[in-house]
Amino acid sequence: MKDNDTLIPMNVDEIAHNFEFLEFKCADISQQFNLEFYKEFSKLYNTDPILFKFICNDKKVFSSCIQNLQFNSKLTNSSLCLDMRIIKSLFINKSLNISPSQMGELNENCNWEEFETLCFERVSPFIFDGILAELVSRGGIFFKSKKKLKHIVELARIFSDSIIQGYYNSFIIYQVTEGWSGYFGNMGFDNTFVIFDENNGEFWVMAKTDFD
Repeated sequence: MKDNDTLIPMNVDEIAHNFEFLEFKCADISQQFNLEFYKEFSKLYNTDPILFKFICNDKKVFSSCIQNLQFNSKLTNSSLCLDMRIIKSLFINKSLNISPSQMGELNENCNWEEFETLCFERVSPFIFDGILAELVSRGGIFFKSKKKLKHIVELARIFSDSIIQGYYNSFIIYQVTEGWSGYFGNMGFDNTFVIFDENNGEFWVMAKTDFD
């Protein structure tokens, strides 16, 4: 949030309503698809990763919602888990689930009761590249990278930089390591990131699982 901006307080219901009914369009992310880290990450598990970037048609309102995520501690619990009504409202937004879309796979056969027990925990944008590097270096059930750790760390840094572009203070990232649907179902190494960009009124979804 810029120094001359004033936070417009929103409660959970107000943010959830905005997230469900704002309109988004899918942005081109061919740059990320072509990066070596993404290709390595794609091979890591048995299923293709989900990676989307969405741009909101009302950046001012969406950015205001993100500012509240940044500064309003009432939106998280004592474990820094984001109120699940906020994430759910975003995932069921109809403009994100235009067929065909992998976003629909996140919601397919979704057990929303189970979903609401998950913890989307906030992680620092400054360590996002380290988290990604650890995932790839650890490997999955079906594949383990042959690249040296130093190389993996550098690839993860380049990938993270392509998203954050040095504007760390404008990004909020949440991660969950559990699944909740027929596509993401606690059958392997589930990882989902929701990445909010306040400056540009955008967000990313990055998800991966490991099952046959």
